[in-house]
Amino acid sequence: MSTIERCPRCGSTNISGKKSDMPPRADGGRSTYYEFRCGDCGLWEDHNNIEADFDDWIKSWSTPASDEPARAPALEPSALRALLGRSGARMVKSAVADGQFEIDTCGGSQRVFELILALPNDAVSIAIGPEPSQLLFDWSELRELVRWARILEVENVLAHPDDNDRFVKVVRAFDDYCAFAHSGTLLGGPVRHGPALGQEGHFLTVCTAPDAVEAYLATGDPIEVARTNVLHMRGELLFEQLRERAAELGIDGMLFNPCGPPASAVFLIGVLQLL
Repeated sequence: MSTIERCPRCGSTNISGKKSDMPPRADGGRSTYYEFRCGDCGLWEDHNNIEADFDDWIKSWSTPASDEPARAPALEPSALRALLGRSGARMVKSAVADGQFEIDTCGGSQRVFELILALPNDAVSIAIGPEPSQLLFDWSELRELVRWARILEVENVLAHPDDNDRFVKVVRAFDDYCAFAHSGTLLGGPVRHGPALGQEGHFLTVCTAPDAVEAYLATGDPIEVARTNVLHMRGELLFEQLRERAAELGIDGMLFNPCGPPASAVFLIGVLQLL
């Protein structure tokens, strides 16, 4: 069976290798020196083929071609939402190497984004999906995967604010809200006039993800959209500014993701006292 070189730390197949024949030894024997380097996580190791653990070492840098999970393609937001939003998932510690994890999307009780957010700090790769059709995300891709997991977490809490303590913690901690401004000044707009999800008033529009920003701006006047800047703001800063300027801006609340794709949510200004 053919094999594929793969990093034993992060699972990447971006491997460079070198093999060199060594000079003859005093007893006339010869040996071969091997080295491998991972282009993603930087792991470098070398071994000589006469070392006692050479066979185990060389196997640690390879995997049977038929067992290699498919490398995840660059996923569009809609595909990421579908993948991370799956329910019925469970975490499985990979038997391949330390730091590698698997999420089985069958037979569990959690959503994929919840399991992504529970990954330990030493995680270097994650394979998602049922075997044999898993998608492999390596060390270089985990950061974007975690970013989208946090997006889905805050959107879920906004849509279902059942647990007050968790609502405050997650909504306040989210660090990439998108508000809208002209010339860097936070606006009371683009303002959506009521009714908004059954609430009357003037609402500050806030989005939680790039696709939500795109969907919202697509509904605006092209001239106004051209003058509009998207401000990326941490929750603490955004809500602090709104508490201080709610009267000045003349807003009655906040409208999250008014044009989807996540569920929209509206909150009256009083919720700012919690945040």
